[in-house]
Amino acid sequence: MINNFEVNWLMTKIADGVFHDCLDVFFQPYIDIVDSQCVGAEILIRGVCNNQIITPDKFISLCEENGTISEIDLFSFRSGMKFIRDNHFLQQGRFRFSFNFSPCSFNRPGFAAMLCEEVCKDEASGIILEITESNIPLTNHASRNAIKLREHGFLIAWDDVDSLNYAFRTLQYFKFDFAKLDKSLLANNKSSLMKNIITVYHDFNTEIIVEGVETETQLSMLHQLNVTYAQGFYFSPPVSKTEFIERIFRNAGWKQV
Repeated sequence: MINNFEVNWLMTKIADGVFHDCLDVFFQPYIDIVDSQCVGAEILIRGVCNNQIITPDKFISLCEENGTISEIDLFSFRSGMKFIRDNHFLQQGRFRFSFNFSPCSFNRPGFAAMLCEEVCKDEASGIILEITESNIPLTNHASRNAIKLREHGFLIAWDDVDSLNYAFRTLQYFKFDFAKLDKSLLANNKSSLMKNIITVYHDFNTEIIVEGVETETQLSMLHQLNVTYAQGFYFSPPVSKTEFIERIFRNAGWKQV
């Protein structure tokens, strides 16, 4: 079990900028539920201390508070992009990979220019940039960054959508490509609310990714709601880079057993 000592150790390493010693990226597959094929993955940051994994809920809010979150976002992005480039087949076909970015990152004036310089347009077309849910409001800089990033070919997603109010709020900012429905909607069996949120987004030609699929019953409901993309422990938990590649090559299917 992770304790305060390990979290404090991690935060000290982050404050010192020694990210390679304490952070790593994991992959949670995206599944096209129509044909049960992996079509990419969300790339997730994890802390690592004494071979134990520290999940983001233990440290991301602390990084937002102390101002290091943008550096964490960039470390995750660059680490994930390096891995994708090192495994060239991941840049072919249908694969798309998403990265989480705090509103703090989107609010930085030079954020879009930096990513556009690091990633060519051909690569950008397979990359989803997720805006994470946060109490930090988006500024005009965020809107300009999002527009420039989409012009370069990046795809934009809103993460953790869990209410109609949130859905309508996202539509007030700028055009985007995906809405990710929070896992709490499935966990609490809010099928009517999910249907309404999906209808709103489909009216704006926005694709849906549903998080937190854990059962066959939930998967059947998503089929009925005309959802195409999903992720969750039913298919796979977040896995290491090595295991993700192994599962792709095994083509062993994406149902957790």
